[in-house]
Amino acid sequence: GQSGQLFSPHYGDMIDLWQSVGYHPMRFDRTEIEQSAVDVLTLQP
Repeated sequence: GQSGQLFSPHYGDMIDLWQSVGYHPMRFDRTEIEQSAVDVLTLQP
């Protein structure tokens, strides 16, 4: 994803989409989310 931190390796990840007025699809279906997930982050108190 994009990052607002100038020196982050992800700072310009979405520049090509932005320049072409494209968009990144938002997934809302749980199955689609699980199939396209690259990582899982589990937060516990």
